[in-house]
Amino acid sequence: MAGVLAFWALKKKPQESEPVPVKPEKPRIEEWLARAASLASVDPDFYSELHRAVWTYFDQCFGIEGTARNKENLFGLLRMKGAREEDVVVLNNLLSACETGIYTRAVTGENDDDLLESARQLLGKMNELLF
Repeated sequence: MAGVLAFWALKKKPQESEPVPVKPEKPRIEEWLARAASLASVDPDFYSELHRAVWTYFDQCFGIEGTARNKENLFGLLRMKGAREEDVVVLNNLLSACETGIYTRAVTGENDDDLLESARQLLGKMNELLF
């Protein structure tokens, strides 16, 4: 009887396996930019839509909320992840061009299609870096 009790007391309990963290799926850039692409060259809301799409992408990547949602914080997070400085500059220029278009309705000096292509290329690089 003591042997049975000793066996049960010393028997290893099955260990629960630790959950394997699931790596988030890479965002599909074309899906993120689809609405902005449909507005390019025909609607002044193009700039606000492109701005929204870019920020939403980075919000998802970093979980940025509230007062932390600003360009300097975003640039710092990207640098910590190893983003190249030239990509940070491209992002800054892209966001600034969108803000100029949103708030002044002025022509930014860049073609909408060029801005959209710049966003596609940049977010494609960020997908490789962040996912």
